[in-house]
Amino acid sequence: MKKIFIIVDPNNDFVDSKGSLYVQQAEKGIDAIIRYIENENPDAIIVSQDTHQPYHISHRSYWKNDIQPFSNITLKEVEEGTIEPLKVSKKEVENYLKAIESKGHTHTIWPDHCIKGTWGWEFPKRLTAALQQWQQQGEEKKPLHIYEKGEWADAEMFSIFSFVNADSIDERGQKILDEMAKYDEVVVAGFAKDYCVAESVKDIRRDERFKNKLRFLEEGMAAIDNQSPNFAIYNDCMENFGAKEVKGFV
Repeated sequence: MKKIFIIVDPNNDFVDSKGSLYVQQAEKGIDAIIRYIENENPDAIIVSQDTHQPYHISHRSYWKNDIQPFSNITLKEVEEGTIEPLKVSKKEVENYLKAIESKGHTHTIWPDHCIKGTWGWEFPKRLTAALQQWQQQGEEKKPLHIYEKGEWADAEMFSIFSFVNADSIDERGQKILDEMAKYDEVVVAGFAKDYCVAESVKDIRRDERFKNKLRFLEEGMAAIDNQSPNFAIYNDCMENFGAKEVKGFV
C-alpha cells in the first residue's frame, strides 16, 4: 500500500502561539504530524504553504475603509459603497463577492498572515527537520512537494487545488490531484481544519479516484471554530466516500 501524506498550511502564523492567526491546539497537531512521518514513513509528502503579500483581499490594506480583523464584507456593502477596495475596481470586487456568496462563502478579513519571507510564513523548525530526515531515509527517492498557495492578491485560496471563487480545479491543482491519485492511500492533516483543510477535502471528494483512499489524521488538525458547519465534509467522506480516520499519534 503506497501512502501519500498531505499536510495543509503548517505555517508558523497558524501553528505557533506567537503567530498572527494562531489556531488553538495546533502545536499538538504538529507533534502528531511529526510522529506520523516518523512512525509510518509515507512514500511521498505534499505540503501546502499559505503565501501572501501584505496587499491581499483578506487583509485590511486591500480596502479604503478601516476594517477590523475577523469582520466580514458582503456584496451588498460594496454595492452600496459603504466599503470600497483601494486599488481595483468596485466591479471586480462585486463579481468576486457575488461568486463566493453564491457558493455559500463569507468573505472575512483576517489579521495579516503568512507574508512571504517572514517568520510567520515559514514552517516550524521541528517539522522541517522531520521532513528532511524522512526524505534522507532508505535507498529509494521520496518525493517531497511544497506548494505555495494564495499569493494572488485578488482572491482567497483556501483549498490547495482551487480559488474560492472558481467553478473548477485550476491547472496546477489538477496536476497535484493527478500526482496524489498514483497512491493507494491519501492521508490528510493540517490547519485550519474548518477552512483550508476542509476546502481541500471538498475538492478531493469531487474526484472519484479517491473513493476509499482518503484518510484523516484527526490528531494532526486543529480548528478555528470547533462548531463550524464545514466539519460536515468529513462526515460525508466517511459515510459516503469510504474515508477513515487515522489515530494513535497523540
